[in-house]
Amino acid sequence: MWPGVALLVAFAAGRAQADLTAAYDGSLKVPRKSGAAMIAGALQQTNVALSGTLAVAFDDDAVSGVYWVNGQMHGAKLTLSGTNSAGVHLKWKGKMARSAVLRGVAHLSGAGKRYKGMLELVRRDPTPPSSPPQSCDNSFFTAQVMGQVLGPICANCHVPGGAAAAANFRVTLGDPLATQASVGLQIDPANPSESRILTKPLAAVPHGGGQQLSPGSDPEKILEQWVNLVATGHQCDAGSNVPTIALSPAELLMRASMDLRGARPALAELDAVEADPNAYPNLVEQYLHSPEFLERVKDAYDDALLVRREDFNDESRDETSAIYGEALELISYLVANDRPFTEIGTADYTVANQLFQRDTRRLPYPMEPVAGDAWQPTHYTDGRPHAGLLSTSAFYDVWDTNDTNKNRRRANRWSIVFHCYNFLDTPVDVTRNVDNNDPDAVLNAVTTRSDCKACHDRLDPMASFIFPLDNAAQLEGGDGTRFFSGDPERWRSANKRPPAVYGIPGTDIRDMGRLLVAHPKFAECQTKRAFKMLFLRNPQTTPELSTAADLATRWGAEDNYNFRALVRRWMLSDVYRSRPETDGAAWVRRVSPERLESLVKDLTGFVWTRPAEDDEDDADPNSDPPRTEPVTLLTNEEDGFKIILGGINGTNVSGRSYSLNASVAIVQRKVASLAADYVVRTDLAAADADRKLLAGVTGTENPAVDEGALRGHIVTLVRRLYGERLAPDSPQVDGWFGLYQALVNDLTQSGTGSGQVPGTAGQRAWRGLLVAMLRSPKILLY
Repeated sequence: MWPGVALLVAFAAGRAQADLTAAYDGSLKVPRKSGAAMIAGALQQTNVALSGTLAVAFDDDAVSGVYWVNGQMHGAKLTLSGTNSAGVHLKWKGKMARSAVLRGVAHLSGAGKRYKGMLELVRRDPTPPSSPPQSCDNSFFTAQVMGQVLGPICANCHVPGGAAAAANFRVTLGDPLATQASVGLQIDPANPSESRILTKPLAAVPHGGGQQLSPGSDPEKILEQWVNLVATGHQCDAGSNVPTIALSPAELLMRASMDLRGARPALAELDAVEADPNAYPNLVEQYLHSPEFLERVKDAYDDALLVRREDFNDESRDETSAIYGEALELISYLVANDRPFTEIGTADYTVANQLFQRDTRRLPYPMEPVAGDAWQPTHYTDGRPHAGLLSTSAFYDVWDTNDTNKNRRRANRWSIVFHCYNFLDTPVDVTRNVDNNDPDAVLNAVTTRSDCKACHDRLDPMASFIFPLDNAAQLEGGDGTRFFSGDPERWRSANKRPPAVYGIPGTDIRDMGRLLVAHPKFAECQTKRAFKMLFLRNPQTTPELSTAADLATRWGAEDNYNFRALVRRWMLSDVYRSRPETDGAAWVRRVSPERLESLVKDLTGFVWTRPAEDDEDDADPNSDPPRTEPVTLLTNEEDGFKIILGGINGTNVSGRSYSLNASVAIVQRKVASLAADYVVRTDLAAADADRKLLAGVTGTENPAVDEGALRGHIVTLVRRLYGERLAPDSPQVDGWFGLYQALVNDLTQSGTGSGQVPGTAGQRAWRGLLVAMLRSPKILLY
């Protein structure tokens, strides 16, 4: 027997000889068969005819899938018949046994399978409950439930035009109250843990969309918390706030300058903002228009694109950086020129400079020539349609395809860039009864099995846009005429899904880009990415998520998708201007390799480098000219420290690390020593106005005679390095002065021999003091 199985059939609005506008629950009894099943779907009822789809989740994979059905209502009798993509037929003859019950024999047959059983459906009360759960403007629901669960996960299907558009549960993007009301009808106050809104995404009961949440995951905990709040009637007094305090004007400016430029604010800027906190917005505006800000933007977007590549031949480093930086330079161009950021998917041009176009062997695709070092708009002339990032060449070399993944890898990467959604994050219970070596078996699985279709119904249509770029995988030595020479109709056999973005159809990559940026997920994603560029993490508190939702809604209407305006809104928000009362690891930023290099250079003028090597045969006409510039070590991988400092290379290291570990500390110690020595050598030899840190210092200061002057210099150094204003007699200054005094009196290592410290006693003391200051965790953490 197969008792007590829940089924759901939703009939759409319409009237016939019997009113079927309702949902039904029921049970199916199948002799000599045990298992579980659910049918969920919607039928359009016009007069006496019915048509629509039913999604069937069954313990037999061949029977599972979407059935396209038609039917008739004759008096009290209902007949339905349909077929799924595996060729299994569904037939059911039901009869009104009483006013709210339909009962009859159901048949499932095909693919060597045959099931027969009695299906009885009991009509749910179509009248809304007299006391439905109260909906209210709740920050926890808007920020956490909508922002973390329903928006990024459930809204993939449960929206107009989505695969589950006809389901009882509906996500209304931009309308938390409507969504909250829909969620409330899926909650069982008497038994909250068995509520449909919890059990279906966990696949605890069959779900047409497959498992979407993992037990114990953060999204599952958030949803469970909301269900319990509704069940106990506390949904309108719930919140999730972390007590915060406002940053001081100097702290705020330090944070802004580091986040936007990777540098400390100038002393005059700190003075200005402390004298008038209203100077902060103007200083932010200056930082937003600095070239360093554009570098921060490129770093943030490469974290999503992963297209940068480092050439270990020194002569080719700059050219390789240019070739693989096209997409990031297009983003930089849009931001620098205040273009709508939607052009990352719709721009009818790309950008290039002379270096990018220098070697047609490495970049074989013809394009309109440009002159000079500046990146500027131009066009490919190889027949490809221009669609912003989707037309850039190196992306398809980095994210190549084959006849197994069929452009899904590329489509998923575009989903990450445009919508911040990684299909690989969806929990998948990988079944063991599909022969992955049989392409036909795999194709059948991803087009018929509910556990596969949950992702492939959304991913594969996006991949279908990219079949014309099947031949665009090779740059160096490739055929310059083949970039857009693939078969646009290959989807008919490769994945059997026509090109579309979340159910909205298109033809080529221009439509793909247009549809990606038109979807609400685009604004939500870029808003969160701007936050992550500043905070080095995703929004997580209710105020952060609420602010993100608000900014995403206003970005297009009020800012015309200007990315600089979006970052500005974050910089001026209460979220950015405050910090938690109780500090924790999640609230601390650690500099990236790029920010550490720019910070040390700005403070001291020192950049840690090695001489370039002559790696190529200079007699070869195809070789690059010898490199004259040294190679930086903090931001390069070869003989460098980029990966040790938490950077990425896009190949075997694809995620940044911001941990503070022994390796990071060792690199900092070495940089501090080298930079301090550089400052002592160069500052003391330069005019006072040209010095970086030791303005007014003679190098002969005696602590017994010059204590006042020394304390003043230390106050200035602390101000410049850490942004803190100290009194000359403060305990911190006492400690630094004591260190200088001890170093002056320490003659044990003075001298010019091996292992000895050169210079006068004052020079040695200044060098040692700067080493200690630059080794402080305050240099790495801010």
